[in-house]
Amino acid sequence: MEAIDKISYPAQGTYTGEGLNLVRTGLFDVSARQGVRNILIVMTDGVSQDDVQGPSKKLRDMGVTIFSFGIGTQYKKDELDEMATDPNSKHVITGDFNELDQLVAIIEKLACDGAGGAGLLGQVGGAGISGSTGVSGGAGSSGGVGISGGAGSSGSSGGVGISGWAGSSGGVGISGGAGASGGAQDCAAIVDLAFLLDGSGSIGPGNFQKCLEFLKDFVQGFNIAKDGTHIGIVLYSKTSEIIFNFDTYFDAKSMIEAIAKISYPALGTFTGEGLNLVRTGLFDVSARQGVRDILIVMTDGASQDDVKDPSKKLRDMGVTIFSFGIGTQYNKRELEEMATNPSSKHVITCGGFSKLRQLLPIIEKMACDGAGATGAGGAGLVGGASISGGAGASGGAGVSGGAGASGSLGVSVEQGYQVGQGIGGAGVSGGAGVSGGAGVSGGTGISGSTGVSGVRGHQAA
Repeated sequence: MEAIDKISYPAQGTYTGEGLNLVRTGLFDVSARQGVRNILIVMTDGVSQDDVQGPSKKLRDMGVTIFSFGIGTQYKKDELDEMATDPNSKHVITGDFNELDQLVAIIEKLACDGAGGAGLLGQVGGAGISGSTGVSGGAGSSGGVGISGGAGSSGSSGGVGISGWAGSSGGVGISGGAGASGGAQDCAAIVDLAFLLDGSGSIGPGNFQKCLEFLKDFVQGFNIAKDGTHIGIVLYSKTSEIIFNFDTYFDAKSMIEAIAKISYPALGTFTGEGLNLVRTGLFDVSARQGVRDILIVMTDGASQDDVKDPSKKLRDMGVTIFSFGIGTQYNKRELEEMATNPSSKHVITCGGFSKLRQLLPIIEKMACDGAGATGAGGAGLVGGASISGGAGASGGAGVSGGAGASGSLGVSVEQGYQVGQGIGGAGVSGGAGVSGGAGVSGGTGISGSTGVSGVRGHQAA
């Protein structure tokens, strides 16, 4: 605190992008610890005079969780959204200078939850405090008891709350050697998991059938039950259709039979339309409260329509998106545009449809980890698939490593998930995990006219 008291006010321009670059090269690259969650809170009262998109993406891609805090009335909301980690509703906060003291508890809570701590509240989201003099903000999620109003206006109503997301796991270790293929065990997670399946003409009937076989194998790796994992599938090409919803089947056998009957449309690649139907036809309709939402997008080519806005709407409602590019015609930038940050942990590529079976344990593990469970189990990952990742941060229940996967070369970090070279490694050890609290108890409350609004909470498994 003594050092903070000595900070001099420069009173010059607003070059936020340059500041973000220095945070990366002068802090996280130099003195950040391995196995510890990395969090950045950006405080600004105006619009940057330089680019923030590139510098903030580099930070997010190395595993830094970014909260954007706009103060006053001159900030640019789009710029705050651009810097922040997805979803914006949980990572963008706005307020006035004279309300900073009132916001301390919310900011501390957000940072503590982002670091995998138990915190004092349920997840408060990035809603901020709306009101005449209060803080405007997005929807956010109200936690636990919520914030009760006091002398001022009423505070937020308590919701389901969020017990904290599972901390990011570090990158999968890389080793060569013989290794052993992993065994298939049910993922213990309870999750609403959607597949967006590409049915475009470029895939071909034979490869489309391989995709269906992949889906059937995938389903068997999860505990499909009414009180377990629910799976929904949307097929897209020139148009999109719901194959089945989250509440259509509650057993793997029925799902596998339905998948086997999917017809190949062999038309265009309108991924954006498919993303919109996943949101409006699956998550908006049959997703459960308090359960993690995950989407896996499977595609072999570039979309003929926009994917940026539809995928952002899904991420902003709390859906974790994994982008899965198959073959050689996919657009890597488009995969990154759809996926949840960091892209190094949410973008997977596979050199050909014949390697889908080899990649199955990796995809199952990623989906299970994303749901806050202990992983898909087994003795490691099947050889022939390669996977890279950054150092990451410990958190969640963790994923215990297996015997390691066979691999010929190993892979470098920061590359995303890539099939073809071989993987291995001892796995990633988890940390303490993130638990939610009871929500914020009222006191004098936070003055403002409407208090903090919340959206549905999501319970980590």
